[in-house]
Amino acid sequence: PVHISEISLEEQDRTPTGFGELDRVLGSGIVKGSLVLVGGDPGIGKSTLLLQVCRNLAGAGKRVLYISGEESLKQIKMRANRIGEISGDLLFLCETNLDTIHGAIERAKPDVVIIDYLGLMKHDAGKSLYERVTGTSNQLKRMARGLETPVLCLAQLNRISIHAPRVGGDDGSRG
Repeated sequence: PVHISEISLEEQDRTPTGFGELDRVLGSGIVKGSLVLVGGDPGIGKSTLLLQVCRNLAGAGKRVLYISGEESLKQIKMRANRIGEISGDLLFLCETNLDTIHGAIERAKPDVVIIDYLGLMKHDAGKSLYERVTGTSNQLKRMARGLETPVLCLAQLNRISIHAPRVGGDDGSRG
């Protein structure tokens, strides 16, 4: 154990995304070794937003790895063409196997990883969607911490729903 006064905080522990509101929500930027889940309904622009974050980070001299389990490289390039010019060290990979992804991250040594999207990553086949997503999230979190590489992961809210127990009577009333 260490005393809190022995823990040093440095400015490079956080990476600004280039979007003021997103940085504010993240507490001044992306934290090294963190897993950030970006969730929302289908079609609201999660992938486009994070591709813009990639553009900003790569333009600021960061090495970024964008991993897609849903879109092909050509589809990603078409989306990228719509958001404007992208320059810098931005790598793309289409993959869903977490072991392969882990190896790619170790080889590429990116400053930031984007995973689009969580529900398609393969981990613990045969389990329920909730168990797979939870297991995948935990594995990604361990990977992010171990490699000290922040991972931003997209999730569709309609595909990842956690059902809370009902409150009230058998008829669903809240009485």
